[in-house]
Amino acid sequence: MYRFFDRLIWRNLRVKLNQNLKMDKRKNLGRNFIFAGATILFLMGVSPHPHHASVTEIRLNTDRDVLEISLKFFSHDLEKALKKLDGTVLKLGSESLNSDDEETVNQYVLKSLTFIVDGSLIDLKKVGIESKPDDTHCYYEYEIPDEVNSVIVQNNFLFETFKDQQNIIHFYRDDQKIQSIVFAEKGDQFTIPVKNRKE
Repeated sequence: MYRFFDRLIWRNLRVKLNQNLKMDKRKNLGRNFIFAGATILFLMGVSPHPHHASVTEIRLNTDRDVLEISLKFFSHDLEKALKKLDGTVLKLGSESLNSDDEETVNQYVLKSLTFIVDGSLIDLKKVGIESKPDDTHCYYEYEIPDEVNSVIVQNNFLFETFKDQQNIIHFYRDDQKIQSIVFAEKGDQFTIPVKNRKE
């Protein structure tokens, strides 16, 4: 009779132990997932991205006779550049930048991304600036006078801050991609042909 009770007690104990072990495994598994997820998020948040680059699209809109320009770059890169240049503390990432911050971004872009006609800098019309936590987009236009046949582009964006900075330009004529070029050092330039744009 005692043996029967001993066996019964041991059986109940084994069942409870197994249940507890399963619960512990589930808890540990859940903890492991949480830890792995937190680690990935942490690394994504603090690790620098592996390269520094900007992408500019220049589109010759033959219907409107304008150059449509969009520039995309990592928000954190410009924040770092401005702080290094003159101590400006800029926090990008809000889609509605205040007017002072937007003007700071605008002035830096216009100083770095220049368009030249007949040896003179031309004024770009700002269309808008959108800033997100990861990247910022700037939009500009240039109305092409009838007599202009080509426009020279220089893109020195962030070269003074990052040695590995690359500025990529894609040139389109309407919806047709014509050429892509990578600027790897200050002074590189690209000539945009705009002659016979009405044909």
